[in-house]
Formats: sequence, structure tokens, C-alpha cells
Amino acid sequence: MTRSIIDMIQFVYNGANVKITRELTSRYNFRISVIKNLLKNKDIKINGVRINSDVGLCDGDRIEIYIDVPQNEITDKVKIIYEDKDILVAYKPKGLLSEGEYSAENYITGRYPTAKLCHRLDRNTDGLIIFTLNEKAYEETLKAFADGKIRKFYRASVSGKVKPFECLEFYLKKDSESGLVRVYDKPVKDSLIAVTEYRLTEYNAKDNFSIIDIELFTGRTHQIRACMAYIGHPVIGDGRYGNSEINRKFKKTKQELTAYKIIYNGQIIQL
Repeated sequence: MTRSIIDMIQFVYNGANVKITRELTSRYNFRISVIKNLLKNKDIKINGVRINSDVGLCDGDRIEIYIDVPQNEITDKVKIIYEDKDILVAYKPKGLLSEGEYSAENYITGRYPTAKLCHRLDRNTDGLIIFTLNEKAYEETLKAFADGKIRKFYRASVSGKVKPFECLEFYLKKDSESGLVRVYDKPVKDSLIAVTEYRLTEYNAKDNFSIIDIELFTGRTHQIRACMAYIGHPVIGDGRYGNSEINRKFKKTKQELTAYKIIYNGQIIQL
């Protein structure tokens, strides 16, 4: 029998009071039978509390939905993009954790026992992650990340028309209770500077969205998603920082964000 992992969908509801069933059929096109089964098994949480009935939602409610997904449907999508004697770069699909049980790390170390994960991507961001294959390479790679010598590039689809080029410098602070990152123009207590540069590569006037190429100069939690939402151009499909109406319009439940290129020691590795 194929083992399963649990895929979690999460979003913050914004709007007037509606029943959870109505919102999920509208937002994700779930069948009523699927929602009833989720409620029966208490696989839906509202503000951290499991529910088993078709309750009403209020503006600002945080919803989490846990769905069984066959393990191989996701882990079989992990691909080796680059490999030498020191490092390995793999593609992690959306819906899969970077580390832990049933993760990209678990998949790679099962085939390369000496491999060590050097950084992470959010569960619903897909793209390139670096593993090292020996201790010396691991130490050198972590130092290279700390010294800003590894360049990371992302591609995203965001709502609206962005500027042709912009370098964003904000201060981010993670809320320990909600897990959300808050963005500030000026430093506040316990905040960290976040530097994000993007270029417009394509604008779709018909559907009013932009495709952008992003380079990160810092590696903060949810940096791209939080900063783009802060300037009014949320990543399409982002259930935490995005716009629910826009996500429904494009029928996206996972953020349209991909880590597509890494430059390390002059080596360009990309999808």
C-alpha cells in the first residue's frame, strides 16, 4: 500500500460571514462530499481549533485544512538537477516540505546517505535546493550563504502591473503566535532587514498580472511573499499574504513562486 503524507492548505479568510462549506467550494472547487469527510475527521481547523460541523467564518479567521496525499505522488517529482563530488542541487515540488519526514531531504538522503540540506524553501514554493555531499563542502556552503556568495533567483506571478525594476528594503518581524511575517518601513524591535530586487519580465494586461524575476540579497522567512503583498502586488495563489478573490480568479491554491536559478562559485544552475 502507498503511504500518505498530509498536505496542509492554509489561508486567512477575508470577507462577510459565510459557511465553511460555501467558502471551500468557491475557493478550491471542493466537492461537498470531500468537505463533509474533512469535517467528519476533524481535518479542518479554524484559528487552531478543529471543527466537525459547517460553521460560519468571520473576517480574519485562519483556516487550516489537512488532506491525505499519496507519498509517491509528490516525492517522485523530486529531481536531481546538478551533481558533482561536493554538492547536489535538487528540484523540490510544491506541496513537499524541504526537511523532516516525508520531505525532499528524506528523499535525497535515502539515495545519498552523506547528503546534508543547506537551506529551505516554503512547502508550497517549488524549485532548487542545495545539498552537500561531504562535511567540508557543508561548512563551505553554509559560510557562502552567510557571506552572501550564493545568489538565489526566483520567478513569480504577482497581481497587477509592477514597476520595470525595483529594489525593496524593508524590515521583517515574525509573529511567534500566527507565524506571519509583518513588514515595516523602518526598523522595529527584533526586526531584520530584508533586501529584495525584482525586474518585470512580462505583463498580462488582459488578466492584470505580472511575471517578475527576483533576486534575494537576504534570506528572511516569507521574504518575497510578505514584501510583494506589502507593496500591493501579492503573489498569486498565496493563501497567507495574498488576496483570496485574486486566488479564486486564477484558481490557484499554492503560490506561483519558483526558485529557478542558483549561482555558486561561478556555476549557474537552473531549471
